[in-house]
Amino acid sequence: MKTTLYSFAILLLSLGLQAQKKLLPKHEKFVFYDLSYLAFADAPAGTENAIWSVAADVGFMFESSWSERGGIGYGLSYSFQGYGNNHLISTDLKTGEGHYELGTDTTFKSASQNLQYLYIPVELRFRSKKNEAGKFYRFYLGARAGVRTLDNSLIRRENSRVRYYQLDDLARFRADAYVKLGYGITNLYAFYSLTPLYTGGEILSAGGTQATTLERIRPFGIGFSFMF
Repeated sequence: MKTTLYSFAILLLSLGLQAQKKLLPKHEKFVFYDLSYLAFADAPAGTENAIWSVAADVGFMFESSWSERGGIGYGLSYSFQGYGNNHLISTDLKTGEGHYELGTDTTFKSASQNLQYLYIPVELRFRSKKNEAGKFYRFYLGARAGVRTLDNSLIRRENSRVRYYQLDDLARFRADAYVKLGYGITNLYAFYSLTPLYTGGEILSAGGTQATTLERIRPFGIGFSFMF
């Protein structure tokens, strides 16, 4: 009788383990790399974006699955963001205040604002079938909260190259929404900042005749995400 009970218990345990293997995805963690083109929503009139305005993000994610076709992802990422445009941003060496001006072709050669962030992303994940070797269609809807870890502005002119640090009026914290859609390791990727890039400040038009607030600027990006 005892032998029969033990055999029945072992059978139930093995069936339970098989069911768990079937329901849970094989890959519960991965590394990702995002590459996107950057621009500004609600940018001041006269803003000109450069073709080399890009962001690169690298991070790792874990997943808690509710079925073969979905789960919640969470992790940690680091973002390098270089906004190439005609925003000439400098710092007054005496007062520490920021100076903002829209440049023209005759006043500079190139300009960029280079920012780095540490993010905590969270995702709602939906798949076309169970997670086997990444071979499935995916739709991931995510949000991430971040803190700025580095900032500087670079302005290149005909005979000079100056980098400014500790930029005034930049927001310390960021919150973005994003989406990833694709198949296998390659995905389309887009994000939009839910918070303004600046907490204050005004940028002068070329010639200094008009000032526009910077508080409306919200970054967004479109590109590709690779998951390994």
